[in-house]
Amino acid sequence: MNLSNIFDDLEKLKKEVWYLIKKVLPKLEELISSSGSAQLTEIKQQLNSQLEQIETLQSQMQTTSDMASAANSSVQSLSSALSTIQQDLSSVEGEIDDIDQSLTTISQAVDQNSGSVLQLSNSLTTISANAAQALNTANSLSDDVVLISNQAAQSATKINGLEGDVEQLEGLVQSQTQTISSLSQSVGNLSTTLQSLEGQIASAKLEQSEVIYDMYSTDSAINRGFTSGMGGTKFFTFDFSPYHTIRIYARLYSSNCVQEVRVHNRKLSDITLFAAGANPVVLCVMKIMFAVEPLLNRFQVGAYARYTYAAATGAFTGVTGTSDANFFVYRIEGIKK
Repeated sequence: MNLSNIFDDLEKLKKEVWYLIKKVLPKLEELISSSGSAQLTEIKQQLNSQLEQIETLQSQMQTTSDMASAANSSVQSLSSALSTIQQDLSSVEGEIDDIDQSLTTISQAVDQNSGSVLQLSNSLTTISANAAQALNTANSLSDDVVLISNQAAQSATKINGLEGDVEQLEGLVQSQTQTISSLSQSVGNLSTTLQSLEGQIASAKLEQSEVIYDMYSTDSAINRGFTSGMGGTKFFTFDFSPYHTIRIYARLYSSNCVQEVRVHNRKLSDITLFAAGANPVVLCVMKIMFAVEPLLNRFQVGAYARYTYAAATGAFTGVTGTSDANFFVYRIEGIKK
């Protein structure tokens, strides 16, 4: 068995293992990144272990080589000293036995190392298969990475669109916030105004009215004897000076009339009540005589008039008089100062 060839084979195996560790595995790690790193780490540990075994074998082979060199030197010494060996044959035979034993040990070591080398070769075959499988896995992962990258690009586009929508919403919310703030301020102002008005209303005097005449009253001081209403020429005397306004309720033919009249600061005593029928072709008026200052003590119903419009001719026909059962005052209220 040639020791030189074994050294060469071990050196080649060492270089191949070193190449797998230093070149192939880092490339696989770069491709695989975090995926499948556990299997790759196991392979790397196996390769490192095999590399350590190769280095151990190299060390053992070096020792064997040294022993072989020593044996060769002994053989040369024996050849040069053959005459001496012949003279001391028994001694030389002993040394030859020792040498034979050494050679046997060397041969056994070589055979043992050859088995280790074969086992290492088988291990490298398995490692190579695992590396191929890891490379396939890396290629598959690379395709997945491309797919994920494309999906990430699409997601980024959607995110950009959503960011634009969010910016628009933020602007809208800001605008609405300003509007709400303005409305809140306006509501606050209105609330203040309402509170002020409530205070003014609370402090304002409520209308104080009194019934001066009512045809339906059973009190003679209120119906004043005119239980069918005050028609033309009817009157009564009363002190109206405590009131600033009187409210007159009257029937004018087929229409109702409610009219307020100022008590003070009038120049003339005559007042005209006016009403129109439901079908406004009938117009009705009634005169009231209400005493002016300084007296302010007499209320009298005067004449009435009813004007009817003829649509066919465009003319008015009128009826006037001092008394008519359909023209009368039925209530008078006085509103105090």
